[in-house]
Formats: sequence, C-alpha cells, structure tokens
Amino acid sequence: MVFESRNEQRLDFRIHKSEWEPIDFDGIKLLLRPSAARTKKLGQLRLGYSKASKYRSLKKRVARL
Repeated sequence: MVFESRNEQRLDFRIHKSEWEPIDFDGIKLLLRPSAARTKKLGQLRLGYSKASKYRSLKKRVARL
C-alpha cells in the first residue's frame, strides 16, 4: 500500500504478505520485486493457478455440459 507521509517524497510503503521489499536507492524509497532466480533459491516460487481461477474454469466446463 502506498500512502501519503510527511517526508521528502511525501509517500511511504506498507508491505503485507508479499515478496516485494522496500529499499532505499540514493535517498529515494522504491519497491524491489524479487527476481525469479532469487525466488527459486528461497523456495517461494508458486507454480500453477489460484484456487479462484480453478473454480472459474470448472464452472465454465460444467456449464458446457
């Protein structure tokens, strides 16, 4: 979440249950997205589809019958 803050950038970040992490880059606060290689090393790479996507796909298949 990005929200207004009383600092030079006038914004700040809050991260919840995400692999992204805030970093300071030359005085500017940025969000770092982890690379695929780094994610694989950590064992956090999730392959496949979400449960919601699977249910939606299943409903479409059942509706065709």
